Amino acid sequence: MQKIIPVVVCFSALAFTSAAQTTETQNTVIHTSANKTDTLFVGSNPGTSEAEFFTTVEEMPEYAGGTDALMKFIGRNTMYPDSARSNNIEGKLYVSFIIEPDGRSTEHKIIRGIHPLLDAEALRVCRLITYEKGGKQSGKPVRVQYTLPLKFTLK
Repeated sequence: MQKIIPVVVCFSALAFTSAAQTTETQNTVIHTSANKTDTLFVGSNPGTSEAEFFTTVEEMPEYAGGTDALMKFIGRNTMYPDSARSNNIEGKLYVSFIIEPDGRSTEHKIIRGIHPLLDAEALRVCRLITYEKGGKQSGKPVRVQYTLPLKFTLK
């Protein structure tokens, strides 16, 4: 019997400092204030709103039914490839994607893969994900990056 265990984790960090500070590197702008850190990444098209995304925002995107519902959706929609099953290929991979202000997931990519068959299946399922509500920063809709670990196991 095959088993696919979706593990949902959004990698984020909060920093607490006493004074506001802004740090810029080539593709990253980090603004730290007394109670939070906003990280804005600029992708391949700097200067366009499509190229910018956050990793942590004041109002994170929401999946209808919450994290449990998202994990059930992934589990129900993931099909273990026959060739991967017959070759006993299993493990954990990481998929990164952007959640647009309207809740669509875009820019899917494998951060760390297992095998091309399982990587392709994880991308296929993640492309189906739509969030009920996008993220907001300072009351404005923004793009938010998520990294989702998915564990493929055979039993």
